[in-house]
Amino acid sequence: MYEFYYTSKPQAAGVDKSFSEYYDFKFAIINCVAYYDLCMDHNVMSYPTTILYGDGKEIHNMRGIKNMTVLSNTIEKAL
Repeated sequence: MYEFYYTSKPQAAGVDKSFSEYYDFKFAIINCVAYYDLCMDHNVMSYPTTILYGDGKEIHNMRGIKNMTVLSNTIEKAL
């Protein structure tokens, strides 16, 4: 999923920016063994956990394995 969004270009006319630049949307992975406190601060209790933030606030939290359709639909709504 990361590769799809990271390498895609917005379909807007006259836009020559990457997905991340156009939407100001970034992906990250946290190693909860190395950064246990950070995971606890963000209530990550199981793997995988997907959290979407907007303006620094959590807007969606999904725990467990989700298929690509569920993940893509969630990201598309957040854009």
